[in-house]
Amino acid sequence: MKKNAPKINKNKSIDYFILFIFILSIIVPIIVASSQYYIVSYGDDIAWISWAQNHHSNILDILTAKLGTGYRPMMNMWYAVGYTLWGSEPFYYYLLSGVLFSGSMVFLYLLGKILHSKSAGVIAVLLYLFLDASFILVSKINFIATIGEIFFITSALYYSIRFFKNGDKLSMWFAIGLSTLAFLSKEPSILIIPVVNLTYLWYSGLWRKNYIIMNLLPFIYLFLMMFYITPDVGSGNDVNLFQRVSTNLQFYFNTEITSQFKTPILLSISIIIAGYYYATRKLRAEIILCIMWFIVAVLPFLITQQPVQPTYLAEANLGMVLLIGIVVSEGLKKNNLILGLLIIGIMSQAIMIPGQISNMKYYNHMVADNQKTFLETVEAIKQLPTNETVFYFSNNVRQKYGMQLTEDFFKEYLCIRDLCNIKVVTSYTDANYIILPSSLDVYTFQKEMPNEKPSIVQQIKNGNDYGYLLKR
Repeated sequence: MKKNAPKINKNKSIDYFILFIFILSIIVPIIVASSQYYIVSYGDDIAWISWAQNHHSNILDILTAKLGTGYRPMMNMWYAVGYTLWGSEPFYYYLLSGVLFSGSMVFLYLLGKILHSKSAGVIAVLLYLFLDASFILVSKINFIATIGEIFFITSALYYSIRFFKNGDKLSMWFAIGLSTLAFLSKEPSILIIPVVNLTYLWYSGLWRKNYIIMNLLPFIYLFLMMFYITPDVGSGNDVNLFQRVSTNLQFYFNTEITSQFKTPILLSISIIIAGYYYATRKLRAEIILCIMWFIVAVLPFLITQQPVQPTYLAEANLGMVLLIGIVVSEGLKKNNLILGLLIIGIMSQAIMIPGQISNMKYYNHMVADNQKTFLETVEAIKQLPTNETVFYFSNNVRQKYGMQLTEDFFKEYLCIRDLCNIKVVTSYTDANYIILPSSLDVYTFQKEMPNEKPSIVQQIKNGNDYGYLLKR
């Protein structure tokens, strides 16, 4: 027999925290969009925007194309819509990422609020905003797939729990629709959403057959994805699976999980207190929900053949900051040992904030200088005669020095900048001009061709980064 669930109070006053969180969350994305809008400078960005240039009006291509690893039509959609509206101007792509990111922070706050309290949601958001992964996400256009995914994850879970608690049918349809969009954005959501939902249902005593079936269906889609649609994101058979899991787990624990928070003190204290609450049968549904969120978000990246990256914790961190928010909010209600421990944890975290802000500013200025130098060096090519030949380092040389942008991506980038008439060659003797669009290119040229003394056509310098257009 169904429990009597509390009804939504339709006369509630406006929650001004929502506006506050949206504005707070979009500050960094706006700064990034305003200072890093010069170019699209990463290989993935160039590939996606170049693809959108040719396919943005074909809905079938948007729904079926596999760009990179995995089947992610929502990522295709973001680029296609973006190119339709503003072409190849990066500023608006950064801004779109910022709006989606801020929206996800609003729903993270609402999740904390519906699971525990407003303060739990605010604390979770404040923690997430100062994580390294969050800043990196909004600093590169190609992370729009992840940002879109976390927006759909947070919103889908909010409406799911709202439905479970209140029986609101409109929330159920929102949850289904948003979950579907999350599944079409990135693979981790296919585990996170149903597992979190089932965990909440179990611990809240809301176990219903129709609810279970609804949340088991995504696992069928996950099976199809991993073995039939995109087997390239599977675990593969080329290395020892146990060794891969061990190596990746060690990387996340030693390099990312604690360093994301800059200090493990608040993180450790919150986990210990969460264990105490669970043992004393307090907030069990909420605590296990957050822990399962973190576990299932990390698990796929421990077994896949993809190289680990710091931003892979973006989805998992949502569950962790929500756990900390709930634990801290509950602990601040009491005047006891728990309160004292939390105050120590909060203070240890707070003293790291100025340093984190300083690191963000430094990183943003550095990337902006690099991008502007790249743009201005490439723009200098426009003064060359039509169909001129320009030397650019081959992929073999670029890999040797850790350089990111391959010659194929560089050619595509020239086309995005209306410079398709320039012929790019990787044989030095076949070129009349040499382009060195970054300090690393200049360093590579000095190392690889120390005896060459080309003349300077144009020198570009921004901050500590510099580039050259040279003539042989």
